[in-house]
Amino acid sequence: MRYKEFGFKSFGEYIEHFFNTLLPTNKTYEYFVDWAKVKASVQKYLNEVSLINSLTRLKREQRIMHLKRLLAEYPRIIEVIPMLIAERTKSGKIDIYDPEFDDFL
Repeated sequence: MRYKEFGFKSFGEYIEHFFNTLLPTNKTYEYFVDWAKVKASVQKYLNEVSLINSLTRLKREQRIMHLKRLLAEYPRIIEVIPMLIAERTKSGKIDIYDPEFDDFL
């Protein structure tokens, strides 16, 4: 997001404006999320989700090393990552947003 092109000084200022200008709605989370599909995906990848969930019990410094080990030993967990972040991708590539990177598209 090129927040500076919209006149914002920081990503935080942009986010604050975004949330302050949201319109009220009567739509619930069910409108935006197909929970049956989510549950089916979790069941399909239950072991992989559990392996990734094990990272939450580690100290932050240990997570990257442990994730690398998991990816090497259980490469199927790679298929789960887009599902966990709700990224719809056909190419297998996920765009990563870094607020310090001004030219992110």
